[in-house]
Amino acid sequence: MKTSTLLMTGVGRVELSETELPAIAADEILLSTAYSCISPGTELRCLAGQQAGAPAFPFIPGYALTGVVIEAGPASGWEEGARVFASGTRAAGHTRCWGGHCGHAVVKGTDAIPIPAGLDLRAAATAKLAAIAYHGLTLAQPLPHEK
Repeated sequence: MKTSTLLMTGVGRVELSETELPAIAADEILLSTAYSCISPGTELRCLAGQQAGAPAFPFIPGYALTGVVIEAGPASGWEEGARVFASGTRAAGHTRCWGGHCGHAVVKGTDAIPIPAGLDLRAAATAKLAAIAYHGLTLAQPLPHEK
């Protein structure tokens, strides 16, 4: 299927593009993306061509999206209509740098995280940014008097 995607095409260049997604396997789900979160640090480094490990341009960036399952493989462990968080599509017609900024995503069922009914999908899309900040705090173990 074809879906829209954000595509970084070069240093300082971003385009809205289209990409082809593969059919899902038995253990995968197809999501309709509700929100994807733009990381101000990682994605600005990607856009500047300075992100370690990033593929050559052009590529689909993004590592945090929320969406609704619109197709579930029989061995995926999911049902249509489920609300989930995912890092990005596992494959696309363009190279991916995580691949989260796309209108639809193909994700292994084991890689999707359920979103509780009371949690807003937009707020849930930012969960990975909060997790990264929390991880930094637990590693640094700052004291109350430190800035």
